[in-house]
Amino acid sequence: EQHIFGNVSKIPLPYVRDDVPGALFDYLITVGTGYTITAVYRDRQAKGQYQTLNPSEYTVSSGGVFEGRTTLRTGVRQLKAGGGFHRLYADVTGVASERNFARAIRNLLSNATWGLGETIDATSFNAAEAALSASLLCDGVVGWDAQRPARDWLNQLMMVRGMRLGYGISG
Repeated sequence: EQHIFGNVSKIPLPYVRDDVPGALFDYLITVGTGYTITAVYRDRQAKGQYQTLNPSEYTVSSGGVFEGRTTLRTGVRQLKAGGGFHRLYADVTGVASERNFARAIRNLLSNATWGLGETIDATSFNAAEAALSASLLCDGVVGWDAQRPARDWLNQLMMVRGMRLGYGISG
């Protein structure tokens, strides 16, 4: 699964349901709800080229198809003329508060659905969020196609301002 921080362009969408009899062809956009899809693309034969899908070709569901997830559904199987499946991509506008790097780190540590589900010191994170410049924006994806240890994702998020995690009195 993948989780989006902020706004991203042309992220690949995992194909999660291929129900031919029911004509249900679903793609996962992100874990979580409250996201806006501004464009959807399918890959073309030539590498790096995309075809924009007309919004009438798909529907976006925020938690209705798979609980707690934003998904995209097409009514037609996305098959290439020469065989195989088209890969779909989307431009996504995410939750504005998660564009703050400290908020992104907080959520990665504490979210029990897509994060680590750890206890955090909210007061420390509130101070860190307030201290970061509003011009530093976190836009990206913790992705399904790159399973890496959480410390790698945290290191990438924290390198922006040389941030580091510490332990409170309770550990």
